Amino acid sequence: MVFRGLLRVYLTSMNKRPWLTTMVSTGCICGTGDILAQQLIEHKGKNYDIRRTVKMAAMGTLFIGPGLRTWYIVVDKLIKGASTTAVIKKVVADQFLWAPVFIAAFFSVSELLDGSSFADVEQKLKTAYLPALKANYLIWPWVQLGNFYFVPLQHRIVVVNFVALFWNMYLAWAAHQDS
Repeated sequence: MVFRGLLRVYLTSMNKRPWLTTMVSTGCICGTGDILAQQLIEHKGKNYDIRRTVKMAAMGTLFIGPGLRTWYIVVDKLIKGASTTAVIKKVVADQFLWAPVFIAAFFSVSELLDGSSFADVEQKLKTAYLPALKANYLIWPWVQLGNFYFVPLQHRIVVVNFVALFWNMYLAWAAHQDS
């Protein structure tokens, strides 16, 4: 019952203010993913790092949300339709254009926000980029196949944000592993 009400509010907000809703919801999902990563994967307990969660939420709000929304608009303009061929082209574009760039940008921004040097960013990319890209290829092509085929443009972020809750747990954990 509560979930249905939240979904209704979300969808209404997405129709009225799609950019703001995308930014706020993605920020909340990223922050929640970090909390879950710290507590369920890293078992930080009382050593929980609130600054890290705020950073992840800010990245979701100001970087990931707007980036995703822009990407979906661009890919729909470049590859029109929802035929099987168009959907496969969208998934290929998503996985070979968006994903590699996004993952590199994510780790770079995360490191820079932590005050790391460019040498540290380079080291993080050397150690974390390929494992994250491989993990991406296990999950996201299948999600995006359904997303591009069945979900209208204005609601794709809902699907991505749901899956991203778990993906963000992984990214938050991967971004904070020692190089």
